[in-house]
Amino acid sequence: MFRKLFETVRLAARTVTFIAVTAIAWACLEWESLVRRKCRRIDLVNRWVIRWAHLSLWIYNIRVEAQ
Repeated sequence: MFRKLFETVRLAARTVTFIAVTAIAWACLEWESLVRRKCRRIDLVNRWVIRWAHLSLWIYNIRVEAQ
């Protein structure tokens, strides 16, 4: 019973963290697009999506291996 409660709380904490990281990454993307007006937006999006994906995988403790 304690284990199930712990897993539920951990999932909730990870989900809240994921939402916060998503909002912060989006805000940083928008801020950087204002600062770097000469840079193409798609280049900034590609850069921030990679950062966001790495953080999201780390939050949920997912490891990706490619062969």
